[in-house]
Amino acid sequence: MAEAAFLHKAMEQGLVVSKPWGDNSRYDFVVDTGERLLRVQVKSTSCKCEGRYAVSAHGSDPKTGYSAEDIDFLVAHVSPEEAWYVIPVEAFAPHLHLWPYPRGEHAGQYEKYREAWELLGAGVRA
Repeated sequence: MAEAAFLHKAMEQGLVVSKPWGDNSRYDFVVDTGERLLRVQVKSTSCKCEGRYAVSAHGSDPKTGYSAEDIDFLVAHVSPEEAWYVIPVEAFAPHLHLWPYPRGEHAGQYEKYREAWELLGAGVRA
């Protein structure tokens, strides 16, 4: 569901998105900015704790987080709030969990990436 929601949202933003076949890569989508290809991992959460949501920043091995060798961006969908975060891997690696605060109870470190679709090239194409 999260991947379908991402695809819909990304297309609304005018992004060119491709889905790799198979489950043999650490990323879910490739976004073509017109200048480069970006590897995107999509996560979704509805798990809220103390005003923030838990987003995993790892794959099937919970001890190994994503790195710049694996992905360029993690896009997190906080489904109960209908909030999207477009986060460069450099902003969170090597952490295994991200904690966005979409309701603004705290100035969380990831709030600057909320709805930051321009980081993937949204609005660049005419």
